[in-house]
Amino acid sequence: MDILHPRFLRQVRAARSLLGWSQKQLAEQSGASLSTLNRFERGDGSPNVNSLRLIYKAFERAGIQFVNSSDGSMGVLLSAEGLNCAEKMSSFTPSETNG
Repeated sequence: MDILHPRFLRQVRAARSLLGWSQKQLAEQSGASLSTLNRFERGDGSPNVNSLRLIYKAFERAGIQFVNSSDGSMGVLLSAEGLNCAEKMSSFTPSETNG
């Protein structure tokens, strides 16, 4: 996956959606700043290469695969293990995640 490609932004949004992650959750999982993610998703510039790698690695750990084929199509896949983990995280109530 070419994290410097402009289409990576679309895949980041799709991956967040698949996982049910907010920008804040992605920031927490990746170590990239929330303001960096905000600017990136608004299209106000691209994060530095280190931040892009952090974002990519966070998704990879969560079971996301970025797909780009030679015909120009692209997508995002979520492994079964990643789906199970995402479903467990989304079933927590706020009190369970704060304590």
